[in-house]
Amino acid sequence: MRMDILFITELAPFPPDRGERIRSYNLINSILEFADRLHLLSGSAPPGSDRYRKVTHHEFPEFYSKNRWMNLLLLFFRRRRFVKTLEALADSVHPDLVFLDYNFFGNYIRIFKKRGIRVLYGTHNVQSRLNYQKPAYNLRDLIHKKIRFVMERVHERIYFRDADVLIAVSEEDLVLYRNRLKHPNPYLIPNYIDEKEYTEELAAVKKDQVIMTGNFFAFQNHSGLRWFLEEVWDEELAGLANFIIAGHWSKEFVDQIKLGNACVENVRALGTVSNLKGYIAESRAAIIPLMHGSGTRLKCIEAMALKTNIVSTSLGVEGIRHDGAILTADNAADFKNKLISVLNDEVHNEEKAYQIFLDNYSYSSITPKLKSILLP
Repeated sequence: MRMDILFITELAPFPPDRGERIRSYNLINSILEFADRLHLLSGSAPPGSDRYRKVTHHEFPEFYSKNRWMNLLLLFFRRRRFVKTLEALADSVHPDLVFLDYNFFGNYIRIFKKRGIRVLYGTHNVQSRLNYQKPAYNLRDLIHKKIRFVMERVHERIYFRDADVLIAVSEEDLVLYRNRLKHPNPYLIPNYIDEKEYTEELAAVKKDQVIMTGNFFAFQNHSGLRWFLEEVWDEELAGLANFIIAGHWSKEFVDQIKLGNACVENVRALGTVSNLKGYIAESRAAIIPLMHGSGTRLKCIEAMALKTNIVSTSLGVEGIRHDGAILTADNAADFKNKLISVLNDEVHNEEKAYQIFLDNYSYSSITPKLKSILLP
C-alpha cells in the first residue's frame, strides 16, 4: 500500500542544532523509513543527500505578526495566505496522512479533515503550560501572559480533539491529554535521537569538565543557568572542573551574568555550536538545573547516549525514565554535593543510563512505534 505523507512544521529542522529542531529532524527521518513520499512544509530544506531523495520541500510561509496581541487572535482566526498554502498542497499532493508538528495550528486541522485526510498532531510539550511559566517583568507582560494562557488552553480544548491522533512526549503530557482534553487517541512518542549518530564520540576521554547545553534564549534554560551559577557553582567546584555552557545565546547570557554576583571562575560560554556531541562526550558531568518546563529534555537523552553522568533537578528529568541512573537534587547544597560525587569519580551510572537510552529513547526503539501509529 502506497503511503504519501505531508509533514508540516514551522521549525527549521536542518541543521538539527536545537532541541525542538532535533525532535522534528528525527521524526522526519523515521517517517522516511516507511513513507513512499514525504512532502515537507518547513522552515528549512534537507540536504541534497540520498537519504532525502523521497522528500519534496515546500517553504513554510511567513506566519506570525510582529504584534503579540495579533498573534493571540491567530489561535482562532486563520491566516488567509496559510490557508491557501495548505489547501493547494492538499489538493495537489493528495496525501494519505498529514503530520502537524509543533505549536498551535489546531484551527487548520479541518482543512484536511473535510478532504478525508487523516491528521496526526504532534506536540513537543504542553505548550500552554510551558508558556505560562515564563516570567513576566511588568504588569503589561503579566496581563498578556494570563490572557495568552487562557486562549491557548481554549485552543487546545477546541481543536486538538479534531486530530485523529494526538502525540505526547511524556507520560505526564499523555495523562493530561487523555483526562483534560478527553482525546480518544493520545499516544506517547518521547523525544529520541539516532544512536548511530553518536557512536564515534563514545570513545572520548573524560575531562574534568561540567557542561550545560541548550537554547539559552529560552527562559527555562537561562533561569536554570542563573540559579546554578548564583547558588551552586562556587570556588570549590571551580577548583575541581571547568564549566562549559554551549548553545544559542549562551555567550550573551553569560556576559550578562558577569555583571551580577555569580561565580564565573572557570566558566566558558561557547555560543551556538554546530555539533555538541564531542563536548558532551568528553565532559565528566552534564547538568540540567531547570526549574521550569515540560515534556522530555533532549539534552538529557544526548548525555545518556554519550555515557556522560547527569545531575539534574527533578523537573529537569521529568518524563525521562532513568531508574536512578540520573542523580537528582532540588536544592543548591544537594545539587552541589551530587555534582562533586561525580567529579570525584564516585558515581558510575553511565552504562545503566546508556542501556535505558537504547531501550526507550533511541531511533531504533521509537521508529517501529511511530510506524505502528502512522500506518492505518
